[in-house]
Amino acid sequence: MKKNLKEITGSVDEVKKQKTLKVDNDGSDVEIPEGELNPIEPFTEEEPIVRKEPRWMWPTNPRFVNAYKYFMMVHSGFLAFFWVFRISFEGKPLFAIVLLEFYYDLVFTVDIIRILRTPFINESGKLVTAFKPIAYRYLWSWLLFDLYSYFPLALFRYNSNRADGGYNDIVNLMKFNFERLPRFYKIMLMFQ
Repeated sequence: MKKNLKEITGSVDEVKKQKTLKVDNDGSDVEIPEGELNPIEPFTEEEPIVRKEPRWMWPTNPRFVNAYKYFMMVHSGFLAFFWVFRISFEGKPLFAIVLLEFYYDLVFTVDIIRILRTPFINESGKLVTAFKPIAYRYLWSWLLFDLYSYFPLALFRYNSNRADGGYNDIVNLMKFNFERLPRFYKIMLMFQ
């Protein structure tokens, strides 16, 4: 098979039937096993398929994308108003508020997965679907703010003794809910 094969004599059906093929350039016969015979292109080797895309990408059909945007807008809008009232009027949160905060952490975890699995168009206009460039881009944009906002402040405030008159610097810092502010930045960007 290492010989330079220029032209095959005979039709594709004849080539299938024969085990030896005659080559025009020097008149010698070359023996090829039947399993290696490709009737469409007899002497080309197939290149292995290299999978460059990740196994799973976030769905990009418009109906799903719009439904997810509305889902996140409702949740983010609720956070924008609810957390402001919590910061203003709440001394010690109810346990239901702690559970609600864990639910929102789950919602924003799904959003982090969405960001890490959504392709983007880079500066040169190419669609980037590889995981590493997507993760690198997210690392330098919102990942640290999103991870910072996972601090379970409501749980710490629920367990604190601030309502009983115990004050210290940590409780006073937690009183202002600073860790929720990065989620407001995303809301501000959504409405620009």
